[in-house]
Amino acid sequence: MAIKLQKLPGNLTLVFLSVFPVILWLLSVGFDAPFESLGTFIASLGKAGALSGLTLYCINPVLSMRHRWLEFYFGGLNNVYKLHKNIGKTSFVLILAHPFLLGLGRYINGKSVTIIWDWSGLLVITGIVALVFLIFTTAMSIYSHIKHQNWVNVHKL
Repeated sequence: MAIKLQKLPGNLTLVFLSVFPVILWLLSVGFDAPFESLGTFIASLGKAGALSGLTLYCINPVLSMRHRWLEFYFGGLNNVYKLHKNIGKTSFVLILAHPFLLGLGRYINGKSVTIIWDWSGLLVITGIVALVFLIFTTAMSIYSHIKHQNWVNVHKL
């Protein structure tokens, strides 16, 4: 029981850090704006997922460090590494769901499939490049059987 209680502060901190950007976003757009229609709600889920996913993705390098305070905060180094793995997968799914939920929300709101995204917009092009890069690095770190040092170098990308 002591180990579970010892992991609690770290897990609560991660939940707070992943929800905090969503709360800031909701404060800026208003708490009622995401609930205007079903399409707006689904698109808002995509935005909230991207904010949480990106936050978790940025926290993950900190979890891969081997510092004593992390071990204490999360109940041991093994727990930290398990959390690193799970947060990596969770952030990947949340970020991957972002464009699909945005597109589905816009489609439900009446936009045609051909104009769901503005393919000439710099944000969309940058997002596509970043998503391809994210998929590549995630696939390399999960599915490839490469030497450990090469795996570390892929993680540093």
